[in-house]
Amino acid sequence: MKFELLQPHTPEYETARRPQITRYADVKPTAIARCRTPTEIAEAIAYARQDGARIAIRSGGHCFAGRSSTTGVLIDVS
Repeated sequence: MKFELLQPHTPEYETARRPQITRYADVKPTAIARCRTPTEIAEAIAYARQDGARIAIRSGGHCFAGRSSTTGVLIDVS
């Protein structure tokens, strides 16, 4: 696994999971995959699919409809 994976027990998780829109502050992903390349994104998607987890993509975190929040795997490309 080349991407950085943050989970609830990881020290950086809480800071990384907080969305820009406070309306979604209670939504906590099972994992956050920090990806920098298309290959890392593909690996993160495969990781999420292993467990059948939902996926959301976050670039800047500004989605008023909540599409950059999930209780599954959050793929962060910011």
